[in-house]
Amino acid sequence: MTLIFIRFALGTALLETMVSLRGGGWLPPRDAWPALVLMGLVGIFIHQMLQAFGLALTTAVHTGWLIGLTPIWSAALSAMLLKERFGAMKLAGLLGGFAGAMLVVSRGKLSHETLQLPATRGDFLILLSTVNWAVYSVLGHATIKRLGPTRAAAGAMLFGWLMLAPLFLVNRAWRELANLSPTGWSAVLFLGLGCSGLGYLFWYGALERV
Repeated sequence: MTLIFIRFALGTALLETMVSLRGGGWLPPRDAWPALVLMGLVGIFIHQMLQAFGLALTTAVHTGWLIGLTPIWSAALSAMLLKERFGAMKLAGLLGGFAGAMLVVSRGKLSHETLQLPATRGDFLILLSTVNWAVYSVLGHATIKRLGPTRAAAGAMLFGWLMLAPLFLVNRAWRELANLSPTGWSAVLFLGLGCSGLGYLFWYGALERV
């Protein structure tokens, strides 16, 4: 809980600073709040809870190839809800990407044990997170095109981070910060500024154009 809260605190601060430097305010337009709250709930709060608990209960190999299913769910939802065209080339690309992900995480040695999923509660949670991320991608498409990737990412992350705050406070999770080593803090900074702030921004920037 501590890691997730601090990670998105840093990511939110980075994105809101970028918005401010471009002349925008910290808060997005009020009429966009409902959409951004929903995006923050699905893409930040629910997604991070699923992955955090899932990663603690399964292996990195299982997680790696399960995440490779995300583009398939995204394509299916986009075809059904956004009426995006889903031709043979896209299908070939999705299958090729999934096959490549499986090749990497299994180191070229596929086995019955590797593919026996979902075998644990952790596998099931990671599988749910892939569907959840696909929903999130489709859900935020219109808002991203309206507000732009930086503003949409900053708003959704702000609301998602605020949803994490009650859990952080109830569990008094700040006490764990004293146990972090310099190496631990460097990892937190990487997750917060790189994987959360810039990672979500790059994803939103791609969704705006694709």
